[in-house]
Amino acid sequence: MPATPETPHRAQPSPRQLVERLQALQHELESCVSHPGMELASVHPEFMPSARNLLQYLALRRQDLRPLQADLAELGLSSLGRSESHVLATVNTVLATLRKLAELPAAADQAASSVDFAAGARLLAERLAAPLTDAKAIDGRLDAVAFMWKRLQTDCQN
Repeated sequence: MPATPETPHRAQPSPRQLVERLQALQHELESCVSHPGMELASVHPEFMPSARNLLQYLALRRQDLRPLQADLAELGLSSLGRSESHVLATVNTVLATLRKLAELPAAADQAASSVDFAAGARLLAERLAAPLTDAKAIDGRLDAVAFMWKRLQTDCQN
């Protein structure tokens, strides 16, 4: 990215440095879902992958990702901006690519995403094709999202 008065020149981080930053983000996404206060036990098993992905999306969007996105874009990698239906899968994929660029071994302990690229797209299409029409069910889902958002804001802070 060329330097302009609005964007002064800065050194491009190495792939190894970006691996460290992305691993920290990955850890935060994983820990927010497994945090004891997240009480996902009340979520119907059919919707558990989507609930986990929603929490990870909210945790991702809570942060200012612009510096990381700019650094990834300079390497031709995902800017994480279109990951709403498969958050952890996107982070895992970008991290795997960075590991290769940095000549680091693949992560043996990388957490599997509960929603991969194909499943995320399929689930999103299914949910959009069959929208809720029952007011009570809509209110229940809105309450669940509000509950998870509040918990995420208070419980997942470092």
